[in-house]
Amino acid sequence: MPAASHQPSRRARWTAGVLLLTALALSVAAIVDSQQAGSGARRGPIAFVSSSAGNPEIFSAATLDSEPERLTRDASTDGSPAWSADGSRLAFVSDRDGDLEIYLIDADGSGLEQLTSDPAEDLFPAWSPDQQQLVFVSERDAGESSRDYDGNAEIYVMNIDGTQPRRLTQHPATDTMPSFSSKGDRVAFTSLRDNDYEIYLLELNADGRPGRLERLTHSPGRDMHPRFSPDDQWIIFTSERGRLNDELPLTQVVFQPQPYGEIHAMRLSDRQVVRLTHNKWEDGPADWVK
Repeated sequence: MPAASHQPSRRARWTAGVLLLTALALSVAAIVDSQQAGSGARRGPIAFVSSSAGNPEIFSAATLDSEPERLTRDASTDGSPAWSADGSRLAFVSDRDGDLEIYLIDADGSGLEQLTSDPAEDLFPAWSPDQQQLVFVSERDAGESSRDYDGNAEIYVMNIDGTQPRRLTQHPATDTMPSFSSKGDRVAFTSLRDNDYEIYLLELNADGRPGRLERLTHSPGRDMHPRFSPDDQWIIFTSERGRLNDELPLTQVVFQPQPYGEIHAMRLSDRQVVRLTHNKWEDGPADWVK
């Protein structure tokens, strides 16, 4: 294990993840597009990241067969796009001001707003169902301004205009990859607090303050990227719990399995876990057709 000082920064890992997830996101988009076409659900748009313009930018497309529209135009790295429920706005992460911050744009790429401006890194935005809040990850530190910040990755929530950021978790370990339940009364996230990436469920009180916290997964492999089903009865997530099966390396030079593995779903009523994929590819992150 290399010394901590030689570990890549969170920004470097996020940037590498943006490039890796571009291909994965397009694969997921293909499945979603196909399912929506067959189910009669509201179609598109699909948001994805591409380096076709020379650096990672955000694009959208009505379907995989339509011409992509470039939404961001900046020399920085843009990634982690997240659509609002009505498809009118898109939250994303960019390092265009020197560190990772969260931004908001309209569906056509206009109306750019910077929502966070903290010296720390802010990333992984996810919308509340009423589109009035974003839950996100931040490494912001207290400094002399507030004892609410501790300098490591915690889960926060803020109003959609960037005001009133409030911390939901407080733990020395990394908390990351949050998502709201479809009712907005719970937040699922991934945490390293038990020395392995596991999924936790945080209840929100009526006033929005954090309530009861429960650990959902107990597996030797990393469990990541939780997403609620539309009825809040299931959580879909990526997991390494199957260990290395017959996955092919992403590069043929050095074989390095990725931290995804296969897609699983957990029924929250009894914690039953169902494995949804089993193939030679790294699958994830996944989401539900809503």
